[in-house]
Amino acid sequence: MSAEDFLAEREAALKAGAPNFGRRASQNAPVAGLGEARDRIDQLRRQFQPRRFGTGYSPAQVDRCFDAISRAVGQNQTLPVSAVAMVTTTFTIVPAGYFEADVEAALRETAGLIRKLGLEKSAAESPTGPDDRAERVRALAATFQARRFGAGYDIVEVDTFFRSIIDFLDRRRPRLPVPVDELDRVHFAETSQGYFNAEVDAAMREIKGML
Repeated sequence: MSAEDFLAEREAALKAGAPNFGRRASQNAPVAGLGEARDRIDQLRRQFQPRRFGTGYSPAQVDRCFDAISRAVGQNQTLPVSAVAMVTTTFTIVPAGYFEADVEAALRETAGLIRKLGLEKSAAESPTGPDDRAERVRALAATFQARRFGAGYDIVEVDTFFRSIIDFLDRRRPRLPVPVDELDRVHFAETSQGYFNAEVDAAMREIKGML
């Protein structure tokens, strides 16, 4: 789900008076924890820093997204998407944007808070559903950088493996290339000027968590 789609769903739900958004969730969420959750979300947002060089996530889109989440939590309202869809929110890449890793980590923690408070819309009810995971895997794969010096994971091998995951999520293949519980233990061959190992390993851990 893109940031613009997320915000559009929120606005449309508010205007339509949708029963699953904008309703008070006090019967599900512990009100005493709402203030702390909102404070934590605001704290995470204040940690975002724009890159001095290169590109990153659009600050305007990220700020609007976190504003919407913070307001919903502060008002004890159900969000229009599932926690899975929230984690897979994508933003436009722009010069001097926020560091992607900081925003993604904040989204994961925020999604966990939303789930604990009972303020998320279920994946089954969400307009985007769990298939947004494929977009997130594509976004992760697009961030891999090849080393200029030294060895790293074989680029062709990694790209082929990630395409197979995307094909599974897009329902173009019947199963994953390996069982879910083995995703963070996959070993790739190393070649000169391959992908940075740490970036690929972190992506594999995130994918395992979303599946």
